[in-house]
Amino acid sequence: MVGQTAAGVGSGNSDVRINELMAANQGAVLDERGRSPDWVELFNPGQGEVQLGGWMLRTPKENWTFPQESSIPAGGYLLVYTSGKSQSSNDAATGPAGSPPPIRAALKLSADGESVSLLRPDGSAASLVGPDMARQPANISFGVPGTADSGDVAAASRDAAVAAPLTFLARPTPGAANSGPMAHGPFIHSVSRATQPPRAPAGSDIPVNITVEPNLQNIDEQNVVLSYVINFGEEQDLPAVKVASGSGRNTVFTASIPSSAFKSGDMVRWRAKVTDTAGHQSIFPGPPGPSSSATTDSEGKKYPRYFGTVVAIPASDLVTDQVPVLEWFSPDPAAATTRDGAEGQVLFYNGCLYDNVFSRRRGVTALNWPKPKLKFELPQTNFEYAADMPPVGEFGLQSFWYELGERSYMKETLALQLMRDAGVLAPNSFHVHVRQNGHFYGLFAFVEIPDMDFLSRHKLPRSGPMFKSVSGELSNLRWDLPIKEMPAYWEKENSRQRDTGDWVLLANLSKGLAGGSPVPRSKYIFDAVNLPQDLLRSTPWGQVSATLNGAYEGPAVRKSPGGQRKRRLLQQQQQQQPQQATQQDATPPTVPRTRRRAGGASQPGGGGGGAAGMEFPYKAAGNNITTFPMPRGWDNPDRSTISQTSPNGPTGTYNHLYDAILDVASARAMYMRRLRSMADKYLAGGVLAQFANQTYVRIKPLADLDAKTWNSGISIDRGFQQITQEFLPVRKEQLLGALYGPKGRRPLLPEAQPAQVSLRIARFVTAESGTTGGDASGFLEVANPNQFAVDVSGWRLEGPATFTFPPGTVIPSAASAFITVDPVEFRSRTTPPSGGQGLLVLSPLQLGEAAAQGGGSGGASSAASSGPYKLIDTAGTSVHQMNTGTSRKLS
Repeated sequence: MVGQTAAGVGSGNSDVRINELMAANQGAVLDERGRSPDWVELFNPGQGEVQLGGWMLRTPKENWTFPQESSIPAGGYLLVYTSGKSQSSNDAATGPAGSPPPIRAALKLSADGESVSLLRPDGSAASLVGPDMARQPANISFGVPGTADSGDVAAASRDAAVAAPLTFLARPTPGAANSGPMAHGPFIHSVSRATQPPRAPAGSDIPVNITVEPNLQNIDEQNVVLSYVINFGEEQDLPAVKVASGSGRNTVFTASIPSSAFKSGDMVRWRAKVTDTAGHQSIFPGPPGPSSSATTDSEGKKYPRYFGTVVAIPASDLVTDQVPVLEWFSPDPAAATTRDGAEGQVLFYNGCLYDNVFSRRRGVTALNWPKPKLKFELPQTNFEYAADMPPVGEFGLQSFWYELGERSYMKETLALQLMRDAGVLAPNSFHVHVRQNGHFYGLFAFVEIPDMDFLSRHKLPRSGPMFKSVSGELSNLRWDLPIKEMPAYWEKENSRQRDTGDWVLLANLSKGLAGGSPVPRSKYIFDAVNLPQDLLRSTPWGQVSATLNGAYEGPAVRKSPGGQRKRRLLQQQQQQQPQQATQQDATPPTVPRTRRRAGGASQPGGGGGGAAGMEFPYKAAGNNITTFPMPRGWDNPDRSTISQTSPNGPTGTYNHLYDAILDVASARAMYMRRLRSMADKYLAGGVLAQFANQTYVRIKPLADLDAKTWNSGISIDRGFQQITQEFLPVRKEQLLGALYGPKGRRPLLPEAQPAQVSLRIARFVTAESGTTGGDASGFLEVANPNQFAVDVSGWRLEGPATFTFPPGTVIPSAASAFITVDPVEFRSRTTPPSGGQGLLVLSPLQLGEAAAQGGGSGGASSAASSGPYKLIDTAGTSVHQMNTGTSRKLS
């Protein structure tokens, strides 16, 4: 039911209500910054001012509390921007005459029809919009209708006796009296199958229920229609009959799509058309208003055209039940697989149909592959690929047409699985059985796109620019690339491509890595790069997986907002240019690599080494590594290369960030320790081989069918053999044995880390006087007294304050890790430890309930209120304990 309730009588507070809201603001209303956040308008029709301190706005997912100084005058309005960010002292805004200025709420509205509540400090409801609210279209507000005037050209008449108390409005009026109602038919809350097996069974009718609520006028029960279409045929109309009264003001109608209209494997879609007694029609799904039959709104935002299902197919057509099926229906498959792509695609996955999808071919060299790599973009962010993951609005399909070495249908997927298991911020990926227009299309892999939703899922800020490398030697963080040329070699994934300020940030990072920062290079990397959380879990995996990771290049650079926040690295899909991954003699000799003999990589369309059944030829170089280049810069990591031109060609493709990290002895030791940990687990421990075995068993029937369908010459058996009999054993011997092992020809990796390691909590120091961030500059120090670096991934601190060491965290020998609430405040300290000292700084230190209550400000000094602190390793063993009396305050 679309409505509004007010709880409580006899109090001025009960009169404050949610008067109008916009949950899909795409430029209709601009704030003082020129941006268009969603918003909620409150109105106080009472006779006195109402203090709103302690009141809350609530959605099904979030709560936000009004600041104590908030108020709304009698007869006044208060505009709340639901931008997801709280009010800033720098916000300069003015409100309408007689009303307070707008405020910002750390709350987000949903355009999917979720309820919004206004709660008093005691938790009682002052105003509720919902719970069954229509999906909110772009740039149309929803609220209490006012009186139509000459400016409301889209306004309609309304029967107050039957009309909904809230509706779509003819025009948005934030901070002023509401406009009249928009001309729109009854609210259609749902159009769904009466029964819900994953796929509709063949041979049975498909009953569909339509739940409707009056909007402006009564429902014309003779004009409730279910329209359906089979595949891409003509739309057919069925009259729906009233079957029951639903909850509140809702009424349920039903109609059945006859089984004679469809067969096994067909796509069946439907939508509802409902008219009121004044002739206003609603079509659902679709945007509201007079253009409700359109597939896009006035801003070009796409809408689904239909709901639907795909009729069940015989078990033999599934091939295997170990791989999920993605049904893809296309009115023009040829156009849908071009670089320009095509609208109007339909997907069906895990019982859900996704309509009006855009698809295109993706890649660079992949543009010429017979079997395409694809990208799909949905009208909403609602594609649910896994029950335990948030939905996405776009994703890719990897085709496996080309792989380094024998093609196996699994190298990239295995590499991503290893990355995620090791803690890398890597996309989710898994195999899918793709069917196109009711027939087998191929074995692909779903790949999550690193976009804004990806950042949010990993709790990374969305506001800082994210750069994606698109050139091996010119987007490798070389210092001498002019800012004006950067847009040609880097893509910005989340902000304007020509924003000069963002490119200056990237240029400053590149210069700092080359020794051009006021801070020495060996110290700069610790302050500018999030070593444990990003680099150390983004790079060693590549040395473990070696020839599995040919489909991936250097990471993208993520610059977090805020002056001293660290850069983050995100693994990005390469556009299949394996020659750019070759680092030749410019590669730091600390990075082990395998050189392949000529002819080692199978070519698209060929057998890749002989017919199935022939003796398997080993192609990896094994211990036959090419001549080692001499170390470059290890004796002087703080050298500046600003005056030198970066090399071009294959020798210039190495990543300058990795080069800087590996020049610094302590960072190099951290890297090698993490590499040893991963080699022990994934190679010596057999985890990566187990991943490969499980994948092979799961996908082999589909891989064989795919090779036959596309005439690719791929043999999954050969590819699997090469991974398990050649790549992994050889890589294990290289890293842990006679080549790079502790006793090898080039001993780079350390001995295995002892099962029990002695570390200690050295001290807890509360805030330094004079810092701007309150107690946030305090820290807890964990010291490593050993003569070797220690991998503390997954270790944790317990006590008044808690912290879990993220994957990739290594504490160098005879050094410490400093865990703090806010790394920016820590580095701003005027006395050591502070920034510019080459310290390993981790965050955030989480304050427990007792600590948070003990210090008032909620900062680090609060954490001294109780104890003790305990350092726990991954086996659950208490390594060290420190009583809180050991903590001290610097002043």
